[in-house]
Amino acid sequence: MTYNRKFATFTTFLIATACAAATPTRVVAQTCTPRPLYVSDFFYHDVLIYAASSTGDATPVATIRGGKTGLSHPSFITLDASGNLYVADEGATSIEVFAPGSSGNTPPTSVIQGKNTGLGVPFGVAVDSANIYVTDVRANSVLVYPSGSDGNVAPSATIAGSNTGLSGPSGIAIDSSGDIYVANDTNTITVYPPGANGNTAPTRIISGSRTGLIDPDGLAFDAAGNLYVANGGSGQFPKRVGSSVTVYAPLATGNTSPFATISGDLTGLDNPNGIALDPCGTIYVSSIGNNSIIEFASGSNGNVLPIRFISGVDTGLKNPFGIAIH
Repeated sequence: MTYNRKFATFTTFLIATACAAATPTRVVAQTCTPRPLYVSDFFYHDVLIYAASSTGDATPVATIRGGKTGLSHPSFITLDASGNLYVADEGATSIEVFAPGSSGNTPPTSVIQGKNTGLGVPFGVAVDSANIYVTDVRANSVLVYPSGSDGNVAPSATIAGSNTGLSGPSGIAIDSSGDIYVANDTNTITVYPPGANGNTAPTRIISGSRTGLIDPDGLAFDAAGNLYVANGGSGQFPKRVGSSVTVYAPLATGNTSPFATISGDLTGLDNPNGIALDPCGTIYVSSIGNNSIIEFASGSNGNVLPIRFISGVDTGLKNPFGIAIH
């Protein structure tokens, strides 16, 4: 198997279970303060930061780029509760961590890198208060490091083996209970319990013809625990069909239908990859096929127009990949 699933510069990656009833949970309406948006760009080796509520051909307010950053083909990104930025870096075979407010040619505060780390092709990254979780597409594994890890450190846990159901794992997210969700190139979402290690079978698998999963990548949760999946679609990049965002109720499993699907010409989605939500449920999606960031209102469903669309020469977007909002 070779990487990356999304770009011509790399080779494209090309368990049905019983359906369990699940009920979507409503997001409680609240007043939100607009927040800056972070986007990794795979082509330009950087992370772009846009002001809250940016739209159109918006210029980033800050860019993390340069030799000191160590960035080389960054893929997924995430932010912790303190605003530290975590970058899964395919090109550098590392996880870089940048302090809140980082900009320009600034070095990371820590770098997980080296033979002992077990990293081959780090792709997805997620964090909770105790750990850093990384998917590795070369090893078909999930590597777990304690928070604050730096240097050539061994993972504290590794989920890998024939029982795990992992295959070309990409996006990863942790729910409020500590369950670990992983998107796979077999059009499945596998779920593991907190503390999972070794050749552990998933406790749940979202898989089957009714799920709407087509090349799932980015994963995110809203405040109510509903799961959002960015589906890249099928076909040769960049002309892919079936691009969508599918939404599942908490604890969804088996061949279950999403309770909402954002797809169609009006949405502007074209090979979406990263996805993030703010506390009010606004949905932010990186769309690789048209080099844009697309935002949808909370509760969006069907062939709907976005509320904002960041795209154009001044945006600096070439291959927008991961996306995060604090």
